[in-house]
Amino acid sequence: MTSQLYRVQEKVKPNKDVMFLSHTVNPSQDSAEALAAYAKTHKADLTRWNFVTGEKEKIYTQARQGFFLPVEAGNGGADDFIHSNMLVLVDKEKRIRGYYDGTSITEVNKLIDDIKMLLADYERRNPTLNNKITKKTKDE
Repeated sequence: MTSQLYRVQEKVKPNKDVMFLSHTVNPSQDSAEALAAYAKTHKADLTRWNFVTGEKEKIYTQARQGFFLPVEAGNGGADDFIHSNMLVLVDKEKRIRGYYDGTSITEVNKLIDDIKMLLADYERRNPTLNNKITKKTKDE
């Protein structure tokens, strides 16, 4: 999944509006330092890709109730373990726009296409803001 997200990162690199968020599923093992090393190994652009850890119960609640990921019921306790192969596209208004199998090249290609469509929609609705973003990206 990380290699597929790296591919997405590279495809949408010119647009600074696209951000990535990876949650650990094993916070007892994945310290901030361990996640930073993992990110470096996988060439994540840390200006746009965040690797986060935290309290297991809160992370698992976010997966189940925030992202509505298709995982088994649980309470975030010691015996609870989840891992989803799904990538979730969330827009600027915090609305879920789609779910994609992060292990499928075809599904990740669809994610890339959907990101491009979403960006085009934002530009259509607010061309002044997005033109500034595009111009800044080209000038950098």
